Amino acid sequence: MGVTVHEFRVLAALSKAGALAGNVMTLGRQNTFFKSRDALSISHAYGLNLSPETCDALEAERFADRLFQELGAKRFNSIDASSYEGASIIKDLNVDFGKGDVESADFVYDGGTTEHVFDVSAVFRNLTRIVKPRGFFFGACPANGQPGHGFYQFSPEFYYRTLAFHGFEVERLYLVAIQFPAQWYRVDDPSKFKQRITFLSAEPIYAFVVARRTGEPSKDTAPMQSDYAFGNWKTGKDHLTWDRSFRAKLYRLLHRVVVLRLLWSLNVLARHAFLVGNAVWATSPGVCRVDIDADLQALVGEIRKL
Repeated sequence: MGVTVHEFRVLAALSKAGALAGNVMTLGRQNTFFKSRDALSISHAYGLNLSPETCDALEAERFADRLFQELGAKRFNSIDASSYEGASIIKDLNVDFGKGDVESADFVYDGGTTEHVFDVSAVFRNLTRIVKPRGFFFGACPANGQPGHGFYQFSPEFYYRTLAFHGFEVERLYLVAIQFPAQWYRVDDPSKFKQRITFLSAEPIYAFVVARRTGEPSKDTAPMQSDYAFGNWKTGKDHLTWDRSFRAKLYRLLHRVVVLRLLWSLNVLARHAFLVGNAVWATSPGVCRVDIDADLQALVGEIRKL
């Protein structure tokens, strides 16, 4: 759990936008994993004016408490199930918080905690009890290529549906290839395309999500995956698995021969030809490589207009 140079870049943009100017809380007490020179460069790029001496001190700190204070936090807390790293609030994120159990926050940061919590749905229920209306949540967790890292890896679909279900609106979602040089890919909401957003990766990928609380949690029992929500899957009328007609059987046969045999082989060849130089290759609409500084500057402008 921590703040690398990649999370620092997003935090700097959110600080410039004023999102950290209030009560800030981290899920888990976060460590610092960035170099002073990188902090200084990012600080200047986003107009934060951190001094070289301050950046040196931030690199030397084991924990990121001071970093969040330098980025604008008027009050800072960290929450953890154990006191072994000195978190200021000892609460198990697997357990639903009661009203008033934890002080509310204007900004909550998850730098790699949620994937280690077994009851991940409880984490997001607790977010609705922590994040104030119009407050922000920034999460940075594994998305692909790290199946042994924690309990889970999180898809864009998961973040979009889960956060919306709990009263949040996603402002940005990125896939981040963290090996040098870092590559950033912006991901749109799958519901816009009414199909699944998929991608292949050539290295471990993180999902970075910035969301703002705009409403209250849904009263439904659970969120539904968007491509199912738009279909008639409960009736079985639009899925050929349930259609036993000759036409449906012929379609399934052609699918096996053409898609699973021919097109899959062509797909493998295309990956070798075109994936060179890219850590992520989109296999559906909705994933686009971006200039992260330009996109974050655009995000700063959008947040300031809210």
